[in-house]
Amino acid sequence: MPDKREMELQKLKDKFVERFRNMMQQEGGTSSSTNDELADELWKVFVGVVMGERGMSKDGREVFADNQIPTQIVGGRPMRQNAMTNPHHYSIQPTHGQPAKGPLEKYETKMSEMFNLLTASLKGLSMQQFNRYNKFAFWQGLGAKEVATKSLASGILALESSNIGCLFDDLGSIKKGKPDDWDPELWTELSRAYASMVIHSVFLRPHDKVEIHVFCGTDFKNPSYNIWNTVENSTLRVVCERFRKSQTDLDRLVTYRAVAGKGASVDWSKNHGGIPGTWNEAKTPMEIVTYQETQASLQTSA
Repeated sequence: MPDKREMELQKLKDKFVERFRNMMQQEGGTSSSTNDELADELWKVFVGVVMGERGMSKDGREVFADNQIPTQIVGGRPMRQNAMTNPHHYSIQPTHGQPAKGPLEKYETKMSEMFNLLTASLKGLSMQQFNRYNKFAFWQGLGAKEVATKSLASGILALESSNIGCLFDDLGSIKKGKPDDWDPELWTELSRAYASMVIHSVFLRPHDKVEIHVFCGTDFKNPSYNIWNTVENSTLRVVCERFRKSQTDLDRLVTYRAVAGKGASVDWSKNHGGIPGTWNEAKTPMEIVTYQETQASLQTSA
């Protein structure tokens, strides 16, 4: 009889596979049996790398036995294949005169390679979808995700509504203890993959007028420290350099949009520029900080 953890994993896998089937159907994909095989391969990477199965442990310690999928029973206890996902299995010997790398550093390199495998597959599966859009959303702060994803109805594609992110939205990370926990390692890599697809749309489709919308939540107070600047915008800049484009070329495409509401509660009665849940726009994040501070003060004095 399956234990509670196995039942949780199966429930998440069923949700994942169903999403994958729907995605492939929308994209006019291959046969259902081939789709299920692709879904199973992606799921194995997700479970093995992201969710801490089969020995993965970010801090270098072995994951507890009840956190893993047994592969065989030896001496009455389950044994797992941890050669790839346990940092202590990596050699720390120096090579070719170079300083030795610690096992955790080598482990993180291997995990990065696996993330790349996952995101490369998703980017390939998402190409047709990205080609249908010329408006793309990024978001940061309270209420911004809801506005960004709902903006699909306005013709704006966000990470969570794209084929890159929709498979994993709200699946969580069992390694953190609860199915609905957010996994920063996963979403950082997915954000990079999404940003690279967006910027390729900008410069590989010069005949299209591509727009980038950055939705800033009601708590947007720091124009410098946010995932847009630290991950997504930096990815856009790197790809810009490959196309020999400047930051100015990129800035022309970006519009910052202030989310309307209070806290995590979005005011959907507000509609700025045809986008529900927003009340103002700007060309710099500092202007949005001022707008959101003004909105908060107006709500306090009301």
